[in-house]
Amino acid sequence: MVFISGRTGDFHVVAVNRTDRHLLWDVKLPAQPVFGGLSLTPAGDVLVPLVDGRVACVGREKESHAGVVKELKFPLR
Repeated sequence: MVFISGRTGDFHVVAVNRTDRHLLWDVKLPAQPVFGGLSLTPAGDVLVPLVDGRVACVGREKESHAGVVKELKFPLR
């Protein structure tokens, strides 16, 4: 399961194993998310729209499986 956690100024996107509730990863977001806006890409990345207009793309590095946040700003040029 993937969800948003945190309080004002300290937001995270978190993945938890549904079976044993083990934390898979926890990545700090660069800004407040738009709640209810999570999307998944075919590659398994999580897209999180942020209130400042950016979109955080939370993926996994193949070697370490650590969370990585890439920031996208629209419109893309």
